[in-house]
Amino acid sequence: MLKVSDDIIIIRNDIDESTSYFMNCSSLTESKPETDVMFHSMRAQAYVGYNDNGSYRKYAIDETTYWSVTGTKTGEGMSEVHDLHADYQGGDHYLVHNAGSYSINLTKGTYWVGNSLGNQPTEKTLRSDLVDLNPIAMYGDGDYYYVLTMDPSQGLVVKHTSSLEDMEPWTTQRIGSSLITFMPGGVSSAYGSSDSQWQEIVGYDNTTGSEPVTIKYTKSHTQGYSTAATTALEANWSITESESSEASAGIGANTIKEQISLSAKYGGSVTQTDSSTWQVSNTTTEEIDVIVPAGQYVQVWQVQVSNGDLNNVLYGDYVQTNNGEEPSTPASSYFVH
Repeated sequence: MLKVSDDIIIIRNDIDESTSYFMNCSSLTESKPETDVMFHSMRAQAYVGYNDNGSYRKYAIDETTYWSVTGTKTGEGMSEVHDLHADYQGGDHYLVHNAGSYSINLTKGTYWVGNSLGNQPTEKTLRSDLVDLNPIAMYGDGDYYYVLTMDPSQGLVVKHTSSLEDMEPWTTQRIGSSLITFMPGGVSSAYGSSDSQWQEIVGYDNTTGSEPVTIKYTKSHTQGYSTAATTALEANWSITESESSEASAGIGANTIKEQISLSAKYGGSVTQTDSSTWQVSNTTTEEIDVIVPAGQYVQVWQVQVSNGDLNNVLYGDYVQTNNGEEPSTPASSYFVH
């Protein structure tokens, strides 16, 4: 997260292997924030915002370098690449506060602050309770330092304080649902947790028979991701049609894909998938030959991944088992190939 002029910008590098998405909003409670694809050369490890004599620049920071643009989507005003001072390197979080550039190291309990990411900064001791907040992101604005964190009772919130050294009080700010759904773990906060289960589609009992039986079963079969789920998610945002999941596995589908891969702590089901899984769902009617051996009960199963109020979001292939046993592959790992 970064603050530039009156805008808060949230950048997600983790929901697609090659594309970075950003959300631009005027407040933490904006109802329909702009969401789009970030300029490809701005993909980096961290970001800060800075007012450079009226030119509101967005800085990208990698392991040893940094650079900036004025246009998050277009890359307008892209600067040269500069060397990141060695003391700034390896930070868990970066921010700009009152023209000072900060690198936060939670493990060491220290932070570095100076007048430029390329110049020698000063090391200072970090207040101990910041580590306990387990920050997801940080940014600076005016007199305050802001931390995005998962509150045990309130879910995703932003807390701010006036000092990174002294134990000044924290103030908690509510985040609107449109922003929450764009953040890590936010889909579960808004709609409920993800779940991956084997669902029995149909079963055939031949336990009393002495001969195998072949059953022709006709089933309306859905595979791929549910556009109803992604449309409901994307309704929170102002999004270009080209990046909508209706056209391809775009921002909505990729956000859900990342959500279900998270641990239960963040509302996920540890369901890992590859890109080929995320095709728009297609429902076909197909006939299946189910061979039921003598003396056995045969079941046909399908993995279905749900996400709270979004209902089913992903459907897999059919798998057949005998004698009432669920498939041996855990449902949460079925899509991993």
